[in-house]
Amino acid sequence: MGSILWDSSRIVVNSPKTEHHKGHEQRLLPMFPELQKPLLEVSEQAADGSVHVITRYRSVTQNLRTQLNRIVTSAGVLPWPKPFQNLRSTRETELMEEYPAHVVCVWIGNSEAVARKHYLQITDAHFAKAVSKNGGTVGGTVRQRMSANE
Repeated sequence: MGSILWDSSRIVVNSPKTEHHKGHEQRLLPMFPELQKPLLEVSEQAADGSVHVITRYRSVTQNLRTQLNRIVTSAGVLPWPKPFQNLRSTRETELMEEYPAHVVCVWIGNSEAVARKHYLQITDAHFAKAVSKNGGTVGGTVRQRMSANE
């Protein structure tokens, strides 16, 4: 995993996976308001002079997916498959609702084609919005509509 540097307005992610491609050594993201408070809190708790604000899971022998599944289970939720890919997918979908695709893809670190194929989701909010535009009704069941056409 790459290192992450941040200040009050931006996050810089160094990316070992893409660093061999010129211009793709790192990504610059805005400091989203929902991240600022938690990052500030862990930063204040870190030892003076610490390079990392979260040190508990720095060992290569740690399995973050297993630990995340334990946390999810203890919260009373069933763990889902590919949790980190799904978290990334959820965030990319959220960002696409507010920002242009080309901007979000630079922040996330993928192409629009990869985002469409692997990450973007249909959400309950999308469905609810579509239904509400129709006055909340769908116009009968499929069977009723098919019977009327016979």
